[in-house]
Parts: sequence; C-alpha cells; structure tokens
Amino acid sequence: MPISPITSVANIEHQKKTNWDFYFLDNIYFKYRIKTATLPLPKFEIETRHTWENFYKELKINTTFDIEIYEDIGFLSYRYFQIWRSTIYNMYTRQFISYPPNTPNPIFKTAIFQYYSVSGVIDTPPNKVFVLENVKLVGIGDLTNDYEDGGPLVFTVTLCFENLRDF
Repeated sequence: MPISPITSVANIEHQKKTNWDFYFLDNIYFKYRIKTATLPLPKFEIETRHTWENFYKELKINTTFDIEIYEDIGFLSYRYFQIWRSTIYNMYTRQFISYPPNTPNPIFKTAIFQYYSVSGVIDTPPNKVFVLENVKLVGIGDLTNDYEDGGPLVFTVTLCFENLRDF
C-alpha cells in the first residue's frame, strides 16, 4: 500500500531546539551552552501602492541578534567576551583601540550555528550550518543574581554580523 503525502509529511521528525551548537572559529573547542538565540534571516520588504498592489521593495537583513548563554563555574563564557571587548575598547583610557593596516584585526570573528539531528553522536555530520562572517561584539548584558531562584547564571550577549551563509 503506498504512503499518502500527508502520512509521509506527518512521519518526518521535527527539529529539536537542544541540538544546536554555537561557537567561534577562533575558539572551536569551546561550544557555548545557549539558552536562547534568535538567528536573524533575510526578509523582503513589501511596498503597497495606492492601487492595493504589493511590490517587492528590497531585501532587509537585521544583522543584530542576542544570545542568552548559560555561565559555567569558571566564568569562561563571560571571560571570552570580556577579552574580546578589551581588544576593541580600553576601559582605562576610555578609547577605542585602532590597529595598523595589514595586521590581523581581532575585532572581527566568524561564528557557526549548526544543527545535529541526533544529540550525543560525535561522528554525525550536521544537517544545517549557518556561518556568520565578520561578527562584531555589540554588548555584554548584565550579570543578575536572584538569591531565591537557585537557577543557573545566564547572561546576554548582543552581536552583529556582516554576512550570513547557510549550507
């Protein structure tokens, strides 16, 4: 008996949010434990004329996004972003750091979002990979304590990118 199209679609397993990895290429051995992240994807902007006709106006890309990260006992996640911030801005002199031409610039990084269909299997290739190029640090959120909560420490990092490629 052949399978109907609705049955075949119903049997496809859904994406699980916990199988996403996020890391930077300069630190590939440290994958961040992400609580929430929104990956901004391109969207069309539509213009409506006085005749009620809709036309494509342009392709918009919101390049700024937030990532909420679980912190570990050694504050390794926070320290990574703190060191990155110190390569951009000197907190003592209150000035941005400039780098001479033709030298590697530590301000820009490449980030990877990738999805694995099976969690815990090391040899499985990812199903989907998003590469964010020329990622810049916009800000590190506040570290907030709630003495009654007892939950894990979470902080937010705001980043922006110049190019998004998906494979």
